[in-house]
Amino acid sequence: MSLFVRTFAITSSAWFLFALDRLAVTTALPVIRTDLGAGLAGAEWTVNAYTLSFAVLLLAGAALGDRFGRRRLFAIGLAVFTAGSAAAALAPDVGTLVAARAVQGVGGAIFAPLSMTLLSAAVPAARRGAVLGAWGGVGGLGVTAGPLLGGALTSFAGWQWIFWLNVPLGLVLVPLAWRHLEESHGPHGRLDLRGVALSGAGVSGVVWAVIRAGGDGWARPDVLVALVFGVLALALFVVWQTRAPAPMLPMRFFRHRAFAAANLTALLMYAALFGALFLVTQLLQTGLSASPLQAGLRMLPMVVMPMLLAPVAGALSDRWGTRPLMALGVALVAAGLGWLAAVTAPGVAYGALVPGLIMLGTGSALFFAPAAATVLGAVAPREQGQASGAATAVREIAVVLGVAVLASVFAAHGDLGSPARLVAGVVPALWLGAALAGAGVLAALALPRANGVPLVRAAGPRDHAAIREVLGVAYAQYAGDVSPEVWDAYRADLLDLDRHARHGQLLVAEVKGKVAGYAAFYPDATVQNLGWPGGWAGGRGMGVHPDFRGQGVADALMAALEHRARESGAPVFAFHTSGFMTAALALYARLGYRRAPEFDRDMNAYYGLDACRPWAALAYLKYLPASTGGTR
Repeated sequence: MSLFVRTFAITSSAWFLFALDRLAVTTALPVIRTDLGAGLAGAEWTVNAYTLSFAVLLLAGAALGDRFGRRRLFAIGLAVFTAGSAAAALAPDVGTLVAARAVQGVGGAIFAPLSMTLLSAAVPAARRGAVLGAWGGVGGLGVTAGPLLGGALTSFAGWQWIFWLNVPLGLVLVPLAWRHLEESHGPHGRLDLRGVALSGAGVSGVVWAVIRAGGDGWARPDVLVALVFGVLALALFVVWQTRAPAPMLPMRFFRHRAFAAANLTALLMYAALFGALFLVTQLLQTGLSASPLQAGLRMLPMVVMPMLLAPVAGALSDRWGTRPLMALGVALVAAGLGWLAAVTAPGVAYGALVPGLIMLGTGSALFFAPAAATVLGAVAPREQGQASGAATAVREIAVVLGVAVLASVFAAHGDLGSPARLVAGVVPALWLGAALAGAGVLAALALPRANGVPLVRAAGPRDHAAIREVLGVAYAQYAGDVSPEVWDAYRADLLDLDRHARHGQLLVAEVKGKVAGYAAFYPDATVQNLGWPGGWAGGRGMGVHPDFRGQGVADALMAALEHRARESGAPVFAFHTSGFMTAALALYARLGYRRAPEFDRDMNAYYGLDACRPWAALAYLKYLPASTGGTR
């Protein structure tokens, strides 16, 4: 079984478990409240304790994965989530249940963002949208099954089985993840403990204030104190991240237009969507007198669409780019909310709501995979854990804010006392949701347009200046990982393009006429003096400009290098790289390269330097099938 298949099976199963649990609980809340003798506040905290702990620890979970190993923390997060599920099933009172739900949130905050990062690292960038779409489709299946399964289990087996269901699945996935996923790390800096503390305190304060204000209003002193505290802590977090030697969330991410616009779009879209989902559930149960299971069934036109369309959206984003799919998705959410606001009235027939529900589901399906691909493609591969955590945190904060804000509008205009009063509050809240999604369309249109498919060609002297620019920015991030004298020697070697052209062939990848990447091909790898056997072909010095990451440039260059190696008759194509160059390591793993430690080299000795820090060049190779003829 290939690395990709193993990674997809394990991470998508964990994502299914996460998505299933989130909505399954909502249909059981009335029964849980009755069984445990809890009031309305207890029922709210059964949901909010999970959301709060999840949102607070997301960035910390991603940072810990980057520092201590993504596979390791993914397995630990699943184990914590499974333990919290067992504790929730055994809870004798609402206080214990709330605490267990908080533990579930801690586990989810660790493994949920890492699941996307691990999967993204295991697939080529050119296929990332399609694969993330399939992954999102599995999550969509969990979202679809959640309300139905929660209602069915509550009716026929007891609400405890919503949580017991997670336990055997978790016990199977934890050892599978530990054994079959490939370990990876983010930047090898020290853990940003101050950043973890400030982000946790800030998000905790803001989220707690929003949750509390949704029930008691914004005028309460404890709400205002928590809100001010949270905002100040987040402001200090931003300031610290600009100065920290190893920030958990580099502020430079937000200088990338794609990253900033994608997260702003997600904030507006998810706030509108999940705030409306909360109200629509109330409308179906109170306004149309549906039972929890019936309400889950009537939500199917909305919740089934991500399962059906998310894989298609991912594949289309690979072809058309992410911008049009994201804009269309948010526009459909705005249209769906507008439809629901326009047709909702006392005694409204369920059939009148169906077109709006379909638009909501279709819009969310079109949005998810392109948004994930945009965020991950905007950063270097070794930074994807941080980016994934930030994107998931934005979504969770959007959910809390959306529910709180739209519920506040509902409470200002109506209540749950009668269908007429319910409609009086739901309609203006839905119009506000439509306005938020409409603003999300404008944010999506601010995304950069797709640059096109990389074209690899042989380079000439006129390309040398562009190649030096690409190499300068692509390798600058690694300068601090080795001693300065070795780095100077390596950089001089890397940029000696005339020598590389004499012994091999320089290749560039162009995207819409701009040089986006570079690599050198050697039909005879022995000229590199790196210990390769005679007859082998080799590559050297591949780099991709940061502006073109996530667009398949590295994969296109590797395909061209391997093609030339086969055409030259070489049985093996070989590369050296360094352990801190995690993007190259992930690329070689995806493309099936084998570690060959017998050909590792000490670059200090290679450059004739006595540096205090070692620099090992790690050898990777691939055995090539015989060429079928032809030239390129």
